[in-house]
Amino acid sequence: MKKIILLCSIFFALMSTSKAQSFDEGSSIISAGLGLGSNLYTGSETLRVPPLFVTYDYGFRDQWSLGGIIGVAGSKERWHYLNQSYQYNYSHFILAARGAYHIYSDYTWDAYAGASLGFDIVTGSYSGAVPVGYEYATRGSSLFLGLYAGGRYYFNDQIAAFAEIGYNVGFLNLGVSFKLQ
Repeated sequence: MKKIILLCSIFFALMSTSKAQSFDEGSSIISAGLGLGSNLYTGSETLRVPPLFVTYDYGFRDQWSLGGIIGVAGSKERWHYLNQSYQYNYSHFILAARGAYHIYSDYTWDAYAGASLGFDIVTGSYSGAVPVGYEYATRGSSLFLGLYAGGRYYFNDQIAAFAEIGYNVGFLNLGVSFKLQ
């Protein structure tokens, strides 16, 4: 019985050191993804370009990461007035810092929750006839605030699929992550 316990202990010790944890201090992870649903446009607008983004996360302390996010999205708003049609086009450029607490991390899973803070830079264009008495004005750029919870599943030491849910670039973000360190 003692030999079985000793062999099991050696086996588990080797397994725990044979592969690095999915997230720890010094980890450097770059991710690319697509957002499904978004808070970047209102109910009267329709999706033109879905939210696309790239994130970077660096493990600066055990279980804590800091990084950034760069994203783009587009929407359009069509109107009809007195047999005339016109359309507003909006483009969003998101630039924000992000931080997360990694709740659980083992060899294949990394679960985390975090926040983003930055800017949603909005540009707009107009096409069509301008009805008398109406003027075109785009919405202004604004502060970008995101709150999210997510997880990564690692297929090997460097490549993972991720999903995040919350009030962020998209309500549901899906994509792939690459661990650089």
